[in-house]
Amino acid sequence: MVSLPKLFVTIVVGLIPSLVFADEANTANLEGIAALDKKDYDSAIRCFTKAIRLDPQLAPAYNNRGLAYWWKKDYAQAIKDYNEAIRLDPNLAMAYSNRGLAHCFRYEYAQAINDCNEAIRLDPKLAFAFHNRGFAYFGKKDNKQAMKDYNEAIRLDPKLALAYNNRGRIYSEQANFDRAIKDFNEAIRLDKKLPEPYANRGHTYAEQRKYKQAIQDYQKGPFPKRGEVVEFESR
Repeated sequence: MVSLPKLFVTIVVGLIPSLVFADEANTANLEGIAALDKKDYDSAIRCFTKAIRLDPQLAPAYNNRGLAYWWKKDYAQAIKDYNEAIRLDPNLAMAYSNRGLAHCFRYEYAQAINDCNEAIRLDPKLAFAFHNRGFAYFGKKDNKQAMKDYNEAIRLDPKLALAYNNRGRIYSEQANFDRAIKDFNEAIRLDKKLPEPYANRGHTYAEQRKYKQAIQDYQKGPFPKRGEVVEFESR
């Protein structure tokens, strides 16, 4: 199961080119965000497309539509929308971070790392950019660098459940099972609806031959393959 944080959605605030269309464009963008929250990705795309039609300079709407395409696993189209968001607003750190994640799912880890580096340059406190760069390093099997980035993501946002989950996966691979389970427990405490920490904790229990606990956890979530990302919540 692959998911993406709601925080990647950018709500339009501040100056908008046209007062006539600004409210309508903003409303359409917000309706798209609501559709994303309901996992109605086709409706979300229609809403964001409407927002773009009303205000073609609305960079966040391109970013958000890119997210909707990402959910639909249309990574090429997602990247196209992120490209346009960045063209319109080169300082939109979240768009770089999002595009980096899309590159990860195309196994384009070098490009993903470059995008996350730029996101971090623009916003050094963007926890998700550190997480996504860590995810790219994890895909490259550079667990040492991935661990550093997950640690920084957690330092910046101690409530970032997915960072605990993904750091726990590294601990599990290192056979540091106690620390892995501690991280999975924390991810579950922060977000009980997140299925991946249950699956990862189940795998770790299985490695410890604690099969009863493993079965209980496996029933709560799919076991993610290496290179997958987990769902996380917005602030």
